[in-house]
Amino acid sequence: MITTKEELKSYLDVELPSATERCHLWFRRFYKYTGAEHFYQYRYLRCYRRYEYYMNKYGSSSPITLFFRLLYTHYSKQANISLPINSIGKGVKLYHCYKSKLIIGSKSVGRNVILRGGVILGNQGFWRSTDGCPIVEDFVEFSFGVKAFGNIIIGRG
Repeated sequence: MITTKEELKSYLDVELPSATERCHLWFRRFYKYTGAEHFYQYRYLRCYRRYEYYMNKYGSSSPITLFFRLLYTHYSKQANISLPINSIGKGVKLYHCYKSKLIIGSKSVGRNVILRGGVILGNQGFWRSTDGCPIVEDFVEFSFGVKAFGNIIIGRG
């Protein structure tokens, strides 16, 4: 859970590209199949972490939290990614997820996890509760199209 500005900055420093890479991503987003995917994933992760921070700090009824919730919902639909708030560890990496459904509905996902397109973790009703959802530990890499259902633990590494 991110509760301070320093934690938010450390999460964003680990997960997001440097200023030079961001500039390249911004210019490359106009070319088809070259940079748009990375640009949308970058925007999604940045918004996800900020929404998580404001949700923990001010609660769900604050105007700034509501603004980031709307922005998060928009980017989630645009990038076709669904990650639960306060359950993803530091250092998550998204690869090739743009327009290829990424749904994570687990109790917790550890640090430095790599997620690729088509990954689905959870149970049938994971958006309602996390009962019966998988637990993912640190340093796990999910390849394309992985599906994990039920009350399981995916071990470290």
